[in-house]
Amino acid sequence: MLYVLKFIHIFALVFGAGSGITNGILASRIIKNPEAGPPPPMVVALMQTMGKIGPIAMILLWLSGLGLVYVEYGSLSVGPLFYLKLAGATLALVCVMLMAKIAMQAQAAGTPPPLKKIKKISHLVWLGVITAVISAVVLFN
Repeated sequence: MLYVLKFIHIFALVFGAGSGITNGILASRIIKNPEAGPPPPMVVALMQTMGKIGPIAMILLWLSGLGLVYVEYGSLSVGPLFYLKLAGATLALVCVMLMAKIAMQAQAAGTPPPLKKIKKISHLVWLGVITAVISAVVLFN
């Protein structure tokens, strides 16, 4: 069971963080090239797909992470670094969910998403993921 949870956790980390970071990079490139006009449909579709993958992956990350700690330690009371890890994971989760919401609202309105806002939020995804990973590496060495 422990190995299954670890696999799900790492897999979800890659997809969750990747979706937020990918949308941030795409938004940044689009913002830097305004003369190129609106992004091609393939880029818009990719951003929408990443917007759907991210929240699902982040939820799996949370569930598998809590399961891992409980299976390994029998409690969620592991120490301050664990709570720092949870804070980073919470920041990443909230930001990925927010980017998905913004993208869905823009799609429903038939307007392009506010790329500058998505880019800024993606930086917070980075911060959350880096905080969570460093805390986990130190805590669970």
